[in-house]
Amino acid sequence: MNTLLKITGQVAHPLELTFESFRQIAPDQQVDMSEIDERRRGRAVKLGALLDQSQPSAEAKQLKLIGSADGYESVISLALVRERGLVIYEIDGAPLPKSAGGPTRFFIRDHSACNVTELDACANVKFLDCIELIQ
Repeated sequence: MNTLLKITGQVAHPLELTFESFRQIAPDQQVDMSEIDERRRGRAVKLGALLDQSQPSAEAKQLKLIGSADGYESVISLALVRERGLVIYEIDGAPLPKSAGGPTRFFIRDHSACNVTELDACANVKFLDCIELIQ
């Protein structure tokens, strides 16, 4: 199976998530994107659920979002996105295609309510294939 997303860095358990491993995450940790925004489709997993699996160290204060396909990198405070962040991995029952921003896409729900400029730059990151936890 192809890895869609790696979670690395300052974590006790680095993860390599495939489409099937995303689908096996508990239903209460999954979100139908149309329930957040009627214009969106697909399924996502709550960032907090992925962090619970990988167990970030106490020193990990930031996330580096990496999209290798377009060379994108952004760093954001873990505290700002832990409960708001979503990782979209599926659309129409299949892995998120590149044409929709796959292999995964990072999305911050209700990011404008945070009133933090830092969130705007990474509220909807396409082509996400790695989340690295850093100091």
